[in-house]
Amino acid sequence: MELQHKINEAQKKIQLLEKNLKEVLEKENEISSLIESLDDQIYRIQKDEDNDYIIMYNEGKIAEINGLRTIQIKGNKMRHMVGDELHNLLKPFYDRAFQGEIVNYRGFVLKDRYYSTVLSPFKKNKDGIITEIIGNTQDITEQYYTEEKFNEKTEVLNNIIELNPYGIQICDSDGHHLKCNKAFLDLFIFPPPPQWTLFNDQLIKKSEFNDKMHLITKGKMITTPPMWYNAHLIDPNVPDNLICISTVIFPVFISGNKLENIVLMFEDITNKIHIEEDLKRRIEELEEFHDITVNRELRMKQIEEKIEELTNTKKLNPF
Repeated sequence: MELQHKINEAQKKIQLLEKNLKEVLEKENEISSLIESLDDQIYRIQKDEDNDYIIMYNEGKIAEINGLRTIQIKGNKMRHMVGDELHNLLKPFYDRAFQGEIVNYRGFVLKDRYYSTVLSPFKKNKDGIITEIIGNTQDITEQYYTEEKFNEKTEVLNNIIELNPYGIQICDSDGHHLKCNKAFLDLFIFPPPPQWTLFNDQLIKKSEFNDKMHLITKGKMITTPPMWYNAHLIDPNVPDNLICISTVIFPVFISGNKLENIVLMFEDITNKIHIEEDLKRRIEELEEFHDITVNRELRMKQIEEKIEELTNTKKLNPF
């Protein structure tokens, strides 16, 4: 009876272990099926005695497309799978992951596709040394080309701003300085200090134009009257150079009519002002000369008339 009891208990334990094993296998199969269905690629890497990276697991649709599933490459060196050039490019990232970092790198190319990967430490030995890392790779080809096109357009726009002969300043919606081009620095020498905003600029505040500043936030483009500026007054080490500037200010809105940026375009109109002043002075001189000439001619005519009058009088009365 006691033996039969022990046999029964053993059978129960075996059945329980079989049940647990079945559940584990089902979970493992479920996880494997889930990973295989992913558009990503999940892989595990260890080091061998020569510190080469060895692929222990590699699944997901990316692995399947590239013929790099676990059953095909397990135990192979990563160098042999991706080639020396790509291996040498990626090795520093793997080194950092084996040192305990979570590493993200993107833009590497394999078979004309662009990929992004996150590496994380996965297993440690009893001494706390990382013995295995896990990686998750995504195909970002479409996103990469979209970003490239965007960057090309952004580069063109940046060049337009930087090479523009007008000084350009870009502010945020509160009027804080964000960036400027070379022509701006040629005019003002310095970028504004961190505490500066368009709405507390002293030159604007002292001008009659200050009352119109609120129109910018209403979506209006405004032009300032001529303003005089001398960087020498801010820093005596800068050459004394008084310039006159005209400014066009306009807002940039994004979707939802939210004010995103305020753009200022500056033109040095010093020469124009001097030319206008010189022209005005010349006109005044001409008007003065004209007045003098006309007055002289009138006076000469009056004298001639007087002489003629006296001459005629003399003829009528010779005595």
